[in-house]
Amino acid sequence: MLDDQADISPPQDTPFDDGLWDAVASAFARHTGRRAAIAANGVGFVMVAVQLVVFSIPWSGGHSHFRRDAVVVSTIGVVFFLVAISVGVYRGERRADRAFGWVRQRRTPTAQERSLTLSFPWAEAVDEFAVWLVAAIVVGVVHATLGYPVLYTVRVALVVALAGLTAGALSLLLLERVARPVLRVVLAGEAPPAGAVLGLRGRLVLAWVLSGAVPVVLLGTAPLGLTPAEREWLPVSLAVLAALSVLAGLAFIAAMAWSLVEPAIGLQAAQRRVQAGDLTAQIPVDYGGEVGQLQAGFNHMVEGMRERERLHDLFGRHVGTEVARFALTGGVRVGGERRPASVLFVDLIGSTSLAQRLPPEAMVTMLNDMFAEVVRCVGAEGGWVNKFEGDAALCVFGPPDNTTGHAAAVLRAARSLQTALAALAERYPELDAAIGVASGVVVAGNIGAEHRYEYTVIGDPVNVAARLTERAKTVPERILVAHDTIADAADEARWWQPHETLMLRGRSTPTKTFAPVPVNDPART
Repeated sequence: MLDDQADISPPQDTPFDDGLWDAVASAFARHTGRRAAIAANGVGFVMVAVQLVVFSIPWSGGHSHFRRDAVVVSTIGVVFFLVAISVGVYRGERRADRAFGWVRQRRTPTAQERSLTLSFPWAEAVDEFAVWLVAAIVVGVVHATLGYPVLYTVRVALVVALAGLTAGALSLLLLERVARPVLRVVLAGEAPPAGAVLGLRGRLVLAWVLSGAVPVVLLGTAPLGLTPAEREWLPVSLAVLAALSVLAGLAFIAAMAWSLVEPAIGLQAAQRRVQAGDLTAQIPVDYGGEVGQLQAGFNHMVEGMRERERLHDLFGRHVGTEVARFALTGGVRVGGERRPASVLFVDLIGSTSLAQRLPPEAMVTMLNDMFAEVVRCVGAEGGWVNKFEGDAALCVFGPPDNTTGHAAAVLRAARSLQTALAALAERYPELDAAIGVASGVVVAGNIGAEHRYEYTVIGDPVNVAARLTERAKTVPERILVAHDTIADAADEARWWQPHETLMLRGRSTPTKTFAPVPVNDPART
């Protein structure tokens, strides 16, 4: 393991915060890995001791194999325990130095170091199991040398081997738990490589072996090599062992279940945040196997959702949220259909001369502030800005949602915009804009080519609104509305009064127009 005083400051070329690296340093500074090895081997030693005591000492006197050579067997057991701990700690520290050298050197791990770090708990568990297998062989040889019956010798060796399997499995679980902060750094939010750690299938098999197979094997081999006197008390011994096996199996299954449930709880919490609209939810990838792949997959999914949301937002800002929603639900096709609509056209007066007098930055700032009011007033009445044309804007009411009452809505928006632009003119004295409004049937749809098009409206109301805007530049109110809009506006019509009948450029018939009722007119009160 790394030294207590090792400098484990976060490397300069990684995006992790100091808190995460403090957790990495803490995992090594407390020698948690060393404690895990000692605890796992201690459980194995206790398991062997309990087996030998329960089945080798009769409950009511009599001669026993264990009593005959108690000193020899006990000495061998203690010596082995100390040797196993020492060898395990030594090999673990050597392996940790190779796997975690990047932490001490404050840098990102290499591909080899990533692989060593991911496989560290598994390699430690295999090492510990190998030591216990050697111990099983040694114990078997010692018992055979001391003249124990063959069956008894086999059972003792089997108990030691199964204890080693248990110790290795516990070491694996404990070290994986300790290594979670390290995995967050090593994986860096990416899915762990397949086969790098024990997967869900392997964990379930391991859980079955330790909580089911091992106790059954121990109970089934319990009578092997026992003397007649010891067999008399076999039911009591089996009952004790069964009770201990149930408790140990329950504890192991609970620990295994928690190792699977804990990341699922984190996923559920993150999923609830996403369902609530929080697309900043991220899960630290600190598990190996399928669980880590699931964590990384969730993060990639949310990242994709954030990207789509950003594109949707940009799309809506470019074409309008109504058109964006229509495009997402209606699919992609070029063409249009006839729809009733109202159109509002607003144009900055004298923009050519303003562009010559004002700095470009000041001109852009004024236009942006003017268009901000246009978007606000039009949007408040259910309309949307179809396009900005330099110093002008074309606004549509009705399509694509077939909103009813679009004539009254466009008139309310026009009056609101007139008031807003008048207030904005106090900040920009040179700002003066004209508004034209018309209603009728238009062709609304995607206009352009298959690979590049825009949603817009085309028809006589658009041309009339544009022409009325030109004429509105000459009237004091700066707004002119076509008669068809007033006729369809119901109660909103009372805010408008007849103006003139005009012959608009490009039209063969005259157009009756209306202007707003003056502010001081009694009709507005």
